[in-house]
Amino acid sequence: MVELSAPPVTAPLAALDLGASLPGFTRDPDFDPVPMSSGGAAGGPTVVIRGTVDTQDAIASIEQRPGVVQVWAEGRVDPFRTSTRPPPQPSAG
Repeated sequence: MVELSAPPVTAPLAALDLGASLPGFTRDPDFDPVPMSSGGAAGGPTVVIRGTVDTQDAIASIEQRPGVVQVWAEGRVDPFRTSTRPPPQPSAG
């Protein structure tokens, strides 16, 4: 995930080619850009885009680009229980 300073446009963000100039980054076309009301370090509105990065070195290169606020690795999501009840016990019989 990459957070960018929001471009000053009125077109839908999904129509823009956000991230195209980032080296080693391929945007996920199934994940629409998410506008954020304010980016702490950016001081103004930002947008988050999802994609893949070719190498770990590319992350450092992307972080140095003007307009890039932050780069995050997407964490792994493991299955979890949705109930607080103990699991059923097998019957003896």
